[in-house]
Amino acid sequence: MVTLGKDERARFEADRSEYSESVQKVYDDSKTYHDGKWMMFEPVDTYLFGIDLH
Repeated sequence: MVTLGKDERARFEADRSEYSESVQKVYDDSKTYHDGKWMMFEPVDTYLFGIDLH
């Protein structure tokens, strides 16, 4: 789970095109609460997070 507050959401939205379509979809589909947007990722492939665990 990744939680984005107001400032983090603004940064994400400003740099949105830098993220994969799958990350953008999770962002768009995530509910916004009073304290931020809670994004849930299922770790099926490390490419989503830009890291290599191999």
